[in-house]
Amino acid sequence: MANNSDNTIVYRSTSNAFEEFRVSIDKTKITVSVPMPNSEVLYTTVLDTPEEACDYIRNHLDHLQIHLENSNIIDSDDE
Repeated sequence: MANNSDNTIVYRSTSNAFEEFRVSIDKTKITVSVPMPNSEVLYTTVLDTPEEACDYIRNHLDHLQIHLENSNIIDSDDE
């Protein structure tokens, strides 16, 4: 966890500073930023409920895990 304030939580990868999940909660919206694979860019969206935000983050964590697993398969084939 890189930041935990009243309305913002940031989780950052220890191995890649560009891999970051950021959640900001306001009275009427939840802003979620997720890392784009192989990029220094975060994709940001605005959601209405905590449930939507959790589902969105879970989907991106699953996607990142699959991407990492596929990268490891490709890397192991190069040996």
